[in-house]
Amino acid sequence: MHRLQGEIAELEARKPAPLGEKERQHLMRLGADLELAWSHPAATAETRKRLLRTALHEIVVRIEGGLI
Repeated sequence: MHRLQGEIAELEARKPAPLGEKERQHLMRLGADLELAWSHPAATAETRKRLLRTALHEIVVRIEGGLI
C-alpha cells in the first residue's frame, strides 16, 4: 500500500504545467479532427484502438467510497 501511495505521489509531482492559451487552442482544433476520425464510417474498432493508444498517455483510477 505504501509503495503504491509513493508511486501515486511521484506521478502527481511530475504533472506537466497547465497549457497556455495557444496550446489549448491547438489541442481544441486537433480534438475536432479526432472526433471526425473516430466517427468516420470507415473507422474500425482497430482504428479507434490505435487512436486511443496514440492520444492517451496513462489512465489513473481512484476508488472513493466503494466507487471507481
